[in-house]
Amino acid sequence: MDNAQEKLDRFIAAVAQDAQNKADEIVAAARSESDEILSLAEESARDEFERDLADNKKADMGRCAREISRAQLEAKKRVLTRRRELSQAVFDKVRQLIDAYTASPEYEKKLADSLGAEKDTAGCVLMLSPRDMYLADALKAAAPGISEVRSDSGTVLGGYSLLDESTGIIRDNTFDSRLLEEEQRFASGTALYTDTDV
Repeated sequence: MDNAQEKLDRFIAAVAQDAQNKADEIVAAARSESDEILSLAEESARDEFERDLADNKKADMGRCAREISRAQLEAKKRVLTRRRELSQAVFDKVRQLIDAYTASPEYEKKLADSLGAEKDTAGCVLMLSPRDMYLADALKAAAPGISEVRSDSGTVLGGYSLLDESTGIIRDNTFDSRLLEEEQRFASGTALYTDTDV
């Protein structure tokens, strides 16, 4: 009987060993499959994280670009506003200086000298601001070819214009037009132009 028991024990041990081997294979396959699933899950999570990071980076860059653009626009507005304020202050001061100059005795002499230096004044009409009309006779004497003197309501600051009625050409030598040119130059960002005429 010992022999039969021994055979039975060996058979049971062989079956148990075979079952253990099969269980080890199943566990190893499950571990391998689990590792592969975990690896794929990690890779998928990493890809999703990188996509989210790229999306967030893109959104942040867009937000930053908008904020920078907004700040640049505000800065430009402030610069333009300040430039307008400066321009207004500068040209208000220039108008005051012109007013003071046109009230001085040098003004009449300078106008007469400038008018006397003009060429081809024969038959031209001398146009003055209404407040300078008191100078009409003295200025007409400085340029004998002048046919008449007229008041020009478009000239406020001073100076004169010569109108050649035969050609329709006006030679504008008024402070008004020169100041307007300087204001436009200043507004465009170029340096102030200085001229000693008039």
